[in-house]
Amino acid sequence: MNLDEQLQYSSKDIGESMPSAGISDERQRKPIQVYIENARDDSIGGFTIPLPTTKESLQPWLEAIGTDGFAAANIAIRGVRSSIPGLEEVLRSVGAERAGFDELNYLASKISGLDEYRMDLFIAALEANYHCDSIQDLMNVPENTARLELEPAFSEEQYGDYLIQMEKDNSVGIFERLEKATDPDDRAFAQYVLRLEAYVDVEAYGRSVADEESGTFTKYGYLAERGDFQETYRGPEDISMEHRIFSAPPPPMITMGVDVPAFLAGLHAAAGDYSRDAEHSLNTLARLRSAEYLLLMDSSGALLTETMHAYRRGTTAFDVWTNATDKPGAQAFSIHLTEVHGEITGHIAQVDITARQLDLLHHSIQYTRVDAVSKSGEEHSYAPREWEAMSAIDRDKIENWTRHFDADDLGSVLAHLDDLRGRVESDCRQVTPSDFLAGVNAAYMAQAQCPQPEMLRVSQTAAKEMLARGDCEVYRLLPEGTEKLSPTDAVKSGLWFSENREFAIRHEVGGGFQKWAERCAADVINRPQERDEQKKGQEPEL
Repeated sequence: MNLDEQLQYSSKDIGESMPSAGISDERQRKPIQVYIENARDDSIGGFTIPLPTTKESLQPWLEAIGTDGFAAANIAIRGVRSSIPGLEEVLRSVGAERAGFDELNYLASKISGLDEYRMDLFIAALEANYHCDSIQDLMNVPENTARLELEPAFSEEQYGDYLIQMEKDNSVGIFERLEKATDPDDRAFAQYVLRLEAYVDVEAYGRSVADEESGTFTKYGYLAERGDFQETYRGPEDISMEHRIFSAPPPPMITMGVDVPAFLAGLHAAAGDYSRDAEHSLNTLARLRSAEYLLLMDSSGALLTETMHAYRRGTTAFDVWTNATDKPGAQAFSIHLTEVHGEITGHIAQVDITARQLDLLHHSIQYTRVDAVSKSGEEHSYAPREWEAMSAIDRDKIENWTRHFDADDLGSVLAHLDDLRGRVESDCRQVTPSDFLAGVNAAYMAQAQCPQPEMLRVSQTAAKEMLARGDCEVYRLLPEGTEKLSPTDAVKSGLWFSENREFAIRHEVGGGFQKWAERCAADVINRPQERDEQKKGQEPEL
């Protein structure tokens, strides 16, 4: 059964019979439908929930899909539909499935509260793509309908004719007085003005005014903005308690002034099984070509990239980030280096993947040309369309290439990233490095077959190295509890191929774990090696 069929089927299950056309009172009252599933077990199936809804109404459906309480992480939104013309397309374009349930529920409550005229304005705004670039923008549109006007005109000619007729209606009293005036010159002037009407190009007049007003012709009439757009909603923190269903997540964490290489090595072992990617991440950091980095961790592995690189369209980093929310359990971090002399220190913060992805799409820049060198040594320069249209066979003939970007575009992105970093730091709660790793580790431990929440789960690679070097005590997670391992277990291959291959250490991140992380980082950062940035088959990071 495809998603459309699931949505239709489950909406019947919950008694929401929707008419096939038009906007009935019921459809306006329930303008959004979301299809939800258990985020950790999609085999159970799901249900379509009409929004807005309440905690009491939602409870039975959460129980039906086996979720545990009202934690936002328990559910996954797999589809978003709407009976409001144009709304479903806009929701799809802004990635509504990645928005929180509370945000969509709050948006639905705003829409359902619109009267008929404001609903017409809202629908026209959707068609005109009026402030519809993100969920945040869309949330503010219902609040700004008082600043919009919808005139009964559907073309430039109709709008010009409408404006002239309005002027005539407003000035009819003046012309009546002029026509009845005792002064013959006044009567002649009135006749002259009336005769001019026949020579007015109403289409050109309508086009000129529409251009000045930046108005748009929609199926519902001519839409024009008569006041400045007001941003009353900035994010989930602005959702009132009466509209909240799920418990609000805590603010993201930030830890400041840390030894970045060591922390990065520890993060790869404590946030999931990413130890295999730690060396590549540390090598990327060791090149020290930027002060800003983004780290993305998902089921495919960990990718550290220069932040600026992710904001350049056409790069691997850009492609990875634009698809970042497609993988469940993905997590991301931003790194800002503050000191690189002697010791690489800086700040590390959690990143809201959806918010950063939308920011990236909005502020990313396009390359202006590609300079390439073929395997035969010939140099070529390609326009973006030529490069993107190149066949795989021709692309294979290229040895290496470099994308070029406009200097002004690069400057604007750098300025934006400076501002964004300030906002990230102010929005995060500052914690110690050990608390940061412990907070991130909670989700990794919860995924274990035999979780022990009071301990810190570590990857198998880290566990073996800690045992072999005697960094700290290591335990194996078993159904009956934990088993302390001996140093000799590090070389017993049977242990690492047994059924229970999940390991943990005591909750003392600052001790042996830190010692292990510092050694791992030093092994990579201080290791002399050739770092060829344009290896065969790899795209250089610019």
